[in-house]
Amino acid sequence: MINDLFPTLAGIAGFECPPDVEGLDIYDAISSSSGISNRTFCWRTNRNLAARNGKWKIVHTDGTLDEGTDELFDLSTDPYEKTNVAAQ
Repeated sequence: MINDLFPTLAGIAGFECPPDVEGLDIYDAISSSSGISNRTFCWRTNRNLAARNGKWKIVHTDGTLDEGTDELFDLSTDPYEKTNVAAQ
């Protein structure tokens, strides 16, 4: 995802990246509930892991993969992540 930083900032500023620059402008994917359906974004903050693909976002909180809780959100109907649909 670090490869996407420069193209994203350039796009926000209204510039086009040269064709040899790696990465994509991901502004639309991270700023809207529609996202980019053919690309999965993964990140980690402190003890939380998350991934987003299209309208789906999964968050694993509090530590290792063996412990913690999982939350699944349908961002097309729940952009503020209020309803965990993991148990449905």
